[in-house]
Amino acid sequence: MCFYWRSDSKNSLGSVGFTPLWMGWELLITNLASAPGGKEFWKERDYLFGEEFRRHVEDNLMKRTPHPDAKPMGAFSIGRPSE
Repeated sequence: MCFYWRSDSKNSLGSVGFTPLWMGWELLITNLASAPGGKEFWKERDYLFGEEFRRHVEDNLMKRTPHPDAKPMGAFSIGRPSE
């Protein structure tokens, strides 16, 4: 829902209410899709989402570098090299 609201030019929340919420969801999806097995997870479940959102995830979010502190499901770091 956030994705469609974000892409709706009529929404009135602007950068105060909506943008930080959407940015958080984008980071979450980017981090999960970048984790080992994330692309496979998406391929098995992308049918759950609308075509426009699937394109956004596959053409944009899955190509981004994860946040340096990303730890999907809290298990291991994917944003920083292992020490």
